[in-house]
Amino acid sequence: MTNVKINNVSDPDKLLETIETCAGDVLLITPEGDRLNMKSTLCKYVATAKLFGTPSDIQGMELEVAEEADAMKLVNFMMQG
Repeated sequence: MTNVKINNVSDPDKLLETIETCAGDVLLITPEGDRLNMKSTLCKYVATAKLFGTPSDIQGMELEVAEEADAMKLVNFMMQG
């Protein structure tokens, strides 16, 4: 597992699209320490409601990524944004 810090997300939809292309699990680690599987539709709705209310709410988040190639996809997402 690799942890990836995501900061200043301006396009939450693009982030979710990038996560959907990942081969392995991508877990959002909440400030309380819970892990939400971002590939699960239910968890995605919960995370979206809590974190993506407005883009200014998304200052930073930590994702736990199962596959190294998926971690690189998320790093590339951050570099493009």
